[in-house]
Amino acid sequence: MKTVGEKLKELIEIRDITQLELAQRSGLTPALISMLLNGKSKDIMLNTAKSLAVALGVHPAYFIIDEVLGPADILPHMTEEQKDFVLKSDSLPWIKLSQEAAEKGVSPETVKKVIELIVSSYVEK
Repeated sequence: MKTVGEKLKELIEIRDITQLELAQRSGLTPALISMLLNGKSKDIMLNTAKSLAVALGVHPAYFIIDEVLGPADILPHMTEEQKDFVLKSDSLPWIKLSQEAAEKGVSPETVKKVIELIVSSYVEK
């Protein structure tokens, strides 16, 4: 079971940002970030979890529920190309879109066919 501080340390390392950058991105104070990282504040408020989640590209539940997997749990099972895509700051809308398709029962094969159809319609004849 990882503490909030351990989860934060992993995400800061994965995202390759500083504590100050995290504070700026999340709108939280550097002092609060430091307290969380050093285990001086073991409990986390929902608003704090939401702010950190948005800044780090994870679900707020990652900081609250022990069973929720985070990037450090998943990345070892990915190829380098997949890691590069997932860790890019502008890939979150694509990840959310694929999640939405999966939740609505759209198969990866169907998504691939739709993409191929769209791409083929842009090819000049």
